[in-house]
Amino acid sequence: MQQRPATAAQQPVRVRFAPNAALPLQLGAARTALFNWLWARKRDGVLVLRVEDCDAERCTDASLHRLLDDLRWLGLDWDEGPGVGGPFGPYQRTLRRVLYRAEAERLLRHGSAYRCFCAPAPPGEAGGAERTLAAPAAPACRCAQQDPGEAERRAQTGQAHHVRLRVPATEDVAWIDLVQGEMNFPASSLGDAVLMGPDGAPSQEFAAAVDDAKMHISHVLRGIEHLERAPVQLLLYDAFGLPRPEYGHLPAITGLDGLPLAPGDGAPTVSECRSRGILPQALLNCLALLGWAYDGVHEVFAPRELVAHFDLRGVRRDTAVFDLGKLLWLNH
Repeated sequence: MQQRPATAAQQPVRVRFAPNAALPLQLGAARTALFNWLWARKRDGVLVLRVEDCDAERCTDASLHRLLDDLRWLGLDWDEGPGVGGPFGPYQRTLRRVLYRAEAERLLRHGSAYRCFCAPAPPGEAGGAERTLAAPAAPACRCAQQDPGEAERRAQTGQAHHVRLRVPATEDVAWIDLVQGEMNFPASSLGDAVLMGPDGAPSQEFAAAVDDAKMHISHVLRGIEHLERAPVQLLLYDAFGLPRPEYGHLPAITGLDGLPLAPGDGAPTVSECRSRGILPQALLNCLALLGWAYDGVHEVFAPRELVAHFDLRGVRRDTAVFDLGKLLWLNH
């Protein structure tokens, strides 16, 4: 696996927001959308809206319309994506499966990935429960040593298998996070990550890395809960032979009780804020202050002022606290 430059120096700045269209727009997701929008507008860049629509039962035309409507109500426009188009579409994951299969086959041909015939999928991989990087990695799979020609023959006969990334066990995955600072994960803690399941469905890490690469994303700004996905995605960029994008993982958001912000715990969705009479300018202002500060004094900004003042250096690492009372005060 060839090593590549640590970051991608691309102009203009290209960022993306990739929400789950099956869910109402939560405040945490809206904060992520806002910070990406601010960074794109600040740097005269491009914001890509890319829809995660894998939950076929809950992701409907109505839920997608509600998502787009909430973003527009907030005043967050996008330069590429649903309703706008663009050169790298389609912008819905379920419409890009052919692309994921092609990229998996390319990695297999280059030896950066291999077919794994072990079953079932271990927890934390395609179709399984989440595994944190604090947990030990799965033991090395014996399929990694299988002759590629034999593996191909078995696949052609219809034997179910996963596609796994070959992770170099002796190398650490290190990068400078734009928010969290120096990050370093021992590759030996990752295991050979699953890229595709037996049904051809891509893992979250694989699909996001392929889409980011194909859409020339230069900066990935997202919540801290996605930090553990970054090492595998960076290794995928190395396997693709591409310079890595810059990552910035935004701080977690809690309520006044210190617990993670969640719907039903005093944390309204964007749609619920609208129904309560909250103004979009007030909600944008409140979201901007969840992890970012200008000078520690000013707390009320018009959208154009947020664009003028926003800088990733002002985004803090420590947890942000959502205060519904403060939102109501801003609205007043």
